[in-house]
Amino acid sequence: MGERDRLKELLRAKLVECGWKDQLKAHCKGVIREKGLEHITVEDLVAEITPKGRALVPDSVKKERLSNQIKSNQILFVTYTWLADVNASVAKCLCF
Repeated sequence: MGERDRLKELLRAKLVECGWKDQLKAHCKGVIREKGLEHITVEDLVAEITPKGRALVPDSVKKERLSNQIKSNQILFVTYTWLADVNASVAKCLCF
């Protein structure tokens, strides 16, 4: 499992833990009851619940997600820098 997958799994677990998934599921059911199953498409449902879903994400989860993303980007930068140094060293060896 890569870093991105690990972060996605962590986010998913945090959202379940804080009740976000249950709240959004209840909202979906309410929208479907209100509009009627025969009168709503998946696209309509997604458009209807997306703003509420974003608003329901607790600030603590948003802050943790941002922090993890920054750490992940720093790791990628260090890795790419190291790879560039390795490539430069290999290129020097091949030139001599």
